[in-house]
Amino acid sequence: NQKGGSANMNIRPTMGFPCIDVMAKAQEAARSYSDLSGLQIRVDENERLLDAIYLDPNLPGVDGFLRSLQSAYEMVTGEKGEMRSIGGTTYAKALPNCCAFGPVKVGVDEELAHQADERLAVDSIHRNALIYGLSIALMGFV
Repeated sequence: NQKGGSANMNIRPTMGFPCIDVMAKAQEAARSYSDLSGLQIRVDENERLLDAIYLDPNLPGVDGFLRSLQSAYEMVTGEKGEMRSIGGTTYAKALPNCCAFGPVKVGVDEELAHQADERLAVDSIHRNALIYGLSIALMGFV
């Protein structure tokens, strides 16, 4: 009677390190450890691989999209909006010419993403709803 197991990993590669390279390294490590241990270990892809994204503001159509987000942020908060990159991953890479935006305002909102009792203050939700709605309204004007 053989016993076995499995593990699922959610690997989030960064810019410059494509998913195919991550898979190749994981498969190489599994083969190596399998050879050393005598265990049968393999790495399989069970979902669509999504590489890290970079949304080029110089692409046609993208510049207005990003400017509308930035303008809406500035109008609602009264602060200069900065485009930033994040170290993690986002749903945005599943969609063409898309980026993640909000909802945490650094230095103001408590950062509870992916933690027990994850939540966002009602004021933050309201602020973000205003930014999102205004950015949609501005899409054709910036």
